[in-house]
Amino acid sequence: MSLDITWRVALDAVGAATILYACYKLLDALSLWLLPIVPLTRYQRPGSRSWALVTGASAGIGLGCAHELAARGFNVVILSHKADELADAKAAIEAESPAAEVRVLVLDVARAAASDIEAALEGVSSLQPTVLVNVHPRRYPLPSRLRELTHRTRTSAVSSFRTRPSAPSTSVRRPT
Repeated sequence: MSLDITWRVALDAVGAATILYACYKLLDALSLWLLPIVPLTRYQRPGSRSWALVTGASAGIGLGCAHELAARGFNVVILSHKADELADAKAAIEAESPAAEVRVLVLDVARAAASDIEAALEGVSSLQPTVLVNVHPRRYPLPSRLRELTHRTRTSAVSSFRTRPSAPSTSVRRPT
């Protein structure tokens, strides 16, 4: 008799854990629509145009994001490994948003040496970007050389993309 009760309690616990896990996954999936929308104006500095860094900006979604950010009052740094396509992208963004300053950064992050990445970050960190759009093409594996960067460079990269103290630190919608 006590063995039956033990099994029943164990199965009840497994069932409860399964239901809790299913509820967690449902809420996690719905959080994309439940989180408040944060307007981009929150990340713009008063009195000047803020900078945004867009990776994978030579075409596709990255280029679309760069166009939209420039149209909404940001200066943009566009980064990709295709120099000719970046030149075309820069011309298109400047034609569409003449007030925006566009800087080009040609770097193949998947194949670059740690020193190349450090040099690229040094050139961008003085701009103090407030928005980072990372569009990673799926044809490349994630760069494994990030581990080769010095601690100073990693810290500099992270701190250069933090928002200014005047910008509230609330959550932005994130895909799951």
